[in-house]
Amino acid sequence: MKVRYVVALLTYPFVLLAGGTAGYMLVEGWSFKDALYMTVITVTTVGYGETHALSSAGRWFTMALALGGIFTLFFATSTAIALALSGDLSRMASRLHMNRRLAKLTDHVIVCGSGRMGRLVAQALIKEGVTVVLVDRDEQALGALKSESIIGIGGDASSDELLAEVGITRARALVASLGGDADNVFLTLSARALSPKLFIVSRAVEEGTEAKLVRAGANRVVSPFAVGGYVAANAILHPAVLDSLDLAQRTGHLEVQVEEMLLRRGCVVCGRPLIEARLRERFGVLIVALRRANRDVVFNPPDDTVPSENDTLVVMGRRPELDRLERSIRGS
Repeated sequence: MKVRYVVALLTYPFVLLAGGTAGYMLVEGWSFKDALYMTVITVTTVGYGETHALSSAGRWFTMALALGGIFTLFFATSTAIALALSGDLSRMASRLHMNRRLAKLTDHVIVCGSGRMGRLVAQALIKEGVTVVLVDRDEQALGALKSESIIGIGGDASSDELLAEVGITRARALVASLGGDADNVFLTLSARALSPKLFIVSRAVEEGTEAKLVRAGANRVVSPFAVGGYVAANAILHPAVLDSLDLAQRTGHLEVQVEEMLLRRGCVVCGRPLIEARLRERFGVLIVALRRANRDVVFNPPDDTVPSENDTLVVMGRRPELDRLERSIRGS
């Protein structure tokens, strides 16, 4: 049962009181106090007696008001009991609390689909301190995943109303990992229409779906089977390379990690050659690549490369050194 229906049901008795009061004031010409008193004792069937003598029209009005009051109070009471016994009332209270949390969210990530990929994405994000809104039709599956950092919402992820409810215009990114490619294409179209600047990552299963998802508005398309096949082949052909990359990509590993850092105006490396910034000597990090603001990527940038505002540095190093470099870039 929808929250708005319950709110309307609880509001109706007050509407009845207002209508009854206004009716007595118009039909009988009574004061507000007398009209309200007569309405209350009529609706509640207390029956203390008439405030003033009623005209014929007033008696007809009183009968209609009494019948309306009896049926309204009976229906409201029976509905409240049914809600309490069925558990809907507690679920609605929980949903209202969740809606208040959602209204305050900014820079969160919306993950649509709580399957294997959706769960892994959500878990990886929360390890990095990112708040995740997980959307799925299966509310029972969501129940086991909810935490302080994961907000689970049951419903149709492709619904414009639900996407607006989870704050798509304030979100950092959206991950489309629903069961079928057609569902992900439709979800991507809906999300892009609601938030033109949103970063969207979509899953593709079938060959040929990637182009459709890109046309629908996805910034990145991930094919789990293609990635798995590539990793399996490299495990046989280039095991040392794979081990090195796997080591750098495991955020929980204390040795070497890869991180990307957005360069803001006035940062220590903007506007001058990389050799002058001396990042390797000062921080012990290796510059893997530089992604320009226009999304062009310079792999292993030479020393005379000059980073600019809104470029992104991809660096490799140990976690403490990476944190020191990030603080230096932000502090400048």
